[in-house]
Amino acid sequence: AAGRSERVIQYRSIPIETARYRGGRIDYYADITELKRLEDALRQEKAQLDEVNRNLRNFSDVVSHDLRNPTRTALGYLTLILDRHANGELPAEVREDLEKAQARLRRMDQLIVDLTKFSQMRIDPTRYEEVDVGRLVQEVCEDLGDRIKSVSVTIAPDMPRVWAVPSLLRDVFQNLISNAAKFNDKALPTVEVGWKPYRGDSYLFYVRDNGPGIEADYLDIIFNIFEKLDRKTEGTGAGLAICRRIVEEHAGRIWAESEVGVGTVFKFTIPRVPVNKGVESDAR
Repeated sequence: AAGRSERVIQYRSIPIETARYRGGRIDYYADITELKRLEDALRQEKAQLDEVNRNLRNFSDVVSHDLRNPTRTALGYLTLILDRHANGELPAEVREDLEKAQARLRRMDQLIVDLTKFSQMRIDPTRYEEVDVGRLVQEVCEDLGDRIKSVSVTIAPDMPRVWAVPSLLRDVFQNLISNAAKFNDKALPTVEVGWKPYRGDSYLFYVRDNGPGIEADYLDIIFNIFEKLDRKTEGTGAGLAICRRIVEEHAGRIWAESEVGVGTVFKFTIPRVPVNKGVESDAR
């Protein structure tokens, strides 16, 4: 009839059984129409999000294959030309132009790599391992080698063990430590890597430097994909965005705190037990 609408009613019947009385029941009725509407809307939103993610993965596959292949081919030809005429046969201006083109193609190739890595960031829970964070950070510093040779790096001696994907956690520390060294303008640059318990169920890790600092207006912007505060520096600007995706895929979060002229500290959290793994950890 006009003006009527369907309602969803939940019915429950609970038997009454006590030491003194048996046989009765409590009947319970609840109007859950709004709850069902919200559940349906949530399912639709999830389906749309899944479709967007599928399209994004398909797009990244196209970008990775259809754009990277011709880019690397052109880069290969340019490198071959420069190598074949390394004895001064090319006019100086021509060589300079070719080297500029080579540098641009290398940057484009790295942009494609970073975009693909960012868009395809999905963690398979079976890849989680118990990671000795102290050893991992030591290995990261060894890998960085000359890039941090002029920096005094201090690593907390009691770093915990966590459940994570080792290669991805390594990427986070490598990016943060490398940035802390690269953008430090002090005569005696320092980087401190440490940790502390966080809200009972997580660990908080931090990388602190004594560099120039970052203005407050940019502390959120720096985590956007391909965002660079200094366009003259090397790199694509995807590093911190990738770090954020990695940390969020581990069910943590990452942020920066800074004081201009004093330094910056990047902090991120990792749950003691992976949200999707449900394993027990004897980590401190």
